[in-house]
Amino acid sequence: MPFVKLALIGFGNVGQALARLLLRKEVEIKNRYDITFQVNGIATARHGIALSEAGIDLNQALELVRTGRSFDKLSAVHIEDMEQFIRQC
Repeated sequence: MPFVKLALIGFGNVGQALARLLLRKEVEIKNRYDITFQVNGIATARHGIALSEAGIDLNQALELVRTGRSFDKLSAVHIEDMEQFIRQC
């Protein structure tokens, strides 16, 4: 079974909709396509950058955005900028 690590660049309306879709369809993706996945990074201009080898809780990320808070507590490492984020991913 393939395991796919995902990184989202941007978490506006489209990124959030994708996160909700991934959450809603996770079991179907596994059963139908035999693929499991994990979001390991999210980078935004407004809420900061989160990167975690253990994975990022998408429900928590969505809640942080909804309440206007930073992704700082989601990240296992400190990332300075987008270039570093891409290299770390």
